[in-house]
Amino acid sequence: MLCELENIKALMSDKGLHINHYKETILKRKIHSRMKMNKIDSCDEYTKFLYNNEDEITALMRSFMINFTEFFRDNQTYAFFGNYILPAIIQKRGKKSIRLWSIGCSTGEEPYSLAMLVKDADEKIMASIVATDIDRIAIDAARLGEYEDRKIKNIKKQYLKFFDPVSDRYRVKKDIKVIVRFLHHDIFSERLYGYFDVVFCRNLLIYLSKAAQIKVIKKIYNSLNKGGFLILGKTEFLPKELSDKFILNSLEERVYSKN
Repeated sequence: MLCELENIKALMSDKGLHINHYKETILKRKIHSRMKMNKIDSCDEYTKFLYNNEDEITALMRSFMINFTEFFRDNQTYAFFGNYILPAIIQKRGKKSIRLWSIGCSTGEEPYSLAMLVKDADEKIMASIVATDIDRIAIDAARLGEYEDRKIKNIKKQYLKFFDPVSDRYRVKKDIKVIVRFLHHDIFSERLYGYFDVVFCRNLLIYLSKAAQIKVIKKIYNSLNKGGFLILGKTEFLPKELSDKFILNSLEERVYSKN
C-alpha cells in the first residue's frame, strides 16, 4: 500500500490538506473506511477513483476533520482555567485582559464556552479569543452560533443566559459572539500573528505523528506570552523533545506554562 499511500498524500496536499502529518495508522483507517464505503477493494483502484472524483476528495478530506466537540467539555479543565489560570493572568498583568487561542475549534463550542466563563466570572475582563480550524464548513457554523437543544442540555444554568431561543434552536448572544473571532487556518502551513496568554489545543496531538506534534507545539510556544499557558487533551502529553520549554502546572488537566 506504500506507493498508493504516497500518491494519495500528494493529491490531498495539492488540495490543501497535508494528511502526511497524521499517524500512519490513522491514515490507513480513514482511507480503508472510504474504500469500504465506495465498495472498492484495491488501493490502486481507490487512488484512481480519487483522481477522477472531486466529491470523494472532499469526503476523504472531511473524514480527517475532527469535529466532535461540546460546550464545557471536561468540566474540570474549565474549572481549573477559571479558578487558577484566569486569576493568575489578571494578577500578573495588573489589568483585566486576556487573549486566548482555541485550536481546532470545530463548530465553536470550546471558544464560546471560554467566552461565557470569562464573562460570567467578571464582566469587566477584556477577553479576546481567536478560534481556528481547517474545516471551512465548521467555521461557518461556528460564526452562525446556532445550536440544537441537545447541544446545550448539559450546560449549567448559569450559562444559559448567554443564549437566545430561536425556533427549535439556541443562538449565542451578541455580547459573547463579539469576544470570539473565527478564522480558517492551517496550523501546519500558516502563521498566526500575535501573542496569547492561553492556548487550548485539545485532542489534536493524538492524531499526529511525532514530527507533526513537535511542529505544532513549537508554533504554539512561539505564539505564547512568557509564562503563558498551554492546555492539551486529557490523554495527551508534550513531546519529550520539548519538555524543557514548558513547566507542568497540572498533570490531571494537562496544563503547562511557557518556561
